[in-house]
Amino acid sequence: MRIHRLSAFSEGTRGGNPAGVVLPENIPDESTMQKIAKDVGYSETAFFLPSKKAPYRLRFFTPTTEVPLCGHASVAAFNLLRDLGDIKISKTTFETDAGILEIHIEKDKVFLELAPPAFHGNLSKEPLAEILRIPEENITHTPHIVSTGIKEVFLGVDSLKTLAQAKPDRDALIDFSARYDVKGVYLFTLETAHNISDAQGRNFLPSIGIDEESATGTAAGALAYYFHRFVESKTEYLFEQGHTMRRPSALHVKLKEQSGPLRIFVGGEARVIA
Repeated sequence: MRIHRLSAFSEGTRGGNPAGVVLPENIPDESTMQKIAKDVGYSETAFFLPSKKAPYRLRFFTPTTEVPLCGHASVAAFNLLRDLGDIKISKTTFETDAGILEIHIEKDKVFLELAPPAFHGNLSKEPLAEILRIPEENITHTPHIVSTGIKEVFLGVDSLKTLAQAKPDRDALIDFSARYDVKGVYLFTLETAHNISDAQGRNFLPSIGIDEESATGTAAGALAYYFHRFVESKTEYLFEQGHTMRRPSALHVKLKEQSGPLRIFVGGEARVIA
């Protein structure tokens, strides 16, 4: 069983979000996959498995539980296959517990199609300000529950200073996540480290064992949908994440409007850790 470690959505040779990618010779059972994910110790580990519905299948495990989809681990997985020479085509599909998704493979990036975007209602600012320990008056964009495979709460603040000051009450955030059936809270600001970026964000996911994540593909896709609806409608976005963790990450998002539902792709680079 080959276990690879990569950092997806890296900003050049630094930052990104570490992910394990496992290429098993035999099909492991769930308890084995969960144990491996715990031993690897990253926020998610992806396992390539056989599929009867698509050319590939991925299952994703955090150190404590399985999740239906993980953007950064998917990006890491297919960057790895390309670099190993195991895949030579520019477009394919793969099966996840969030559905059959499309993947585009470029020379130095991989773009993952996310699950169809959806809104699940808006929330009041007051309880979130208390949980995140930030002034309510510094919240500039209404909290909404958004999903591109994983439901999270998204809300905007006035500055990088406020973004950096957020120190979530972990237990309160876990209770809040259970109450509203979300995995976590994503806080963003339009103030950025680089002029070409659209926003910088922080993602808090203690309900699935991740206090904060340095790059979250599904969240970047959901944030792009939030921007498309409420901030500025564009076909491409660039989001920063992980700066407060000293793991700067760059997440590229493309929106494709057709006759059917809006399609959202999130992509980036991946560098080998081990």
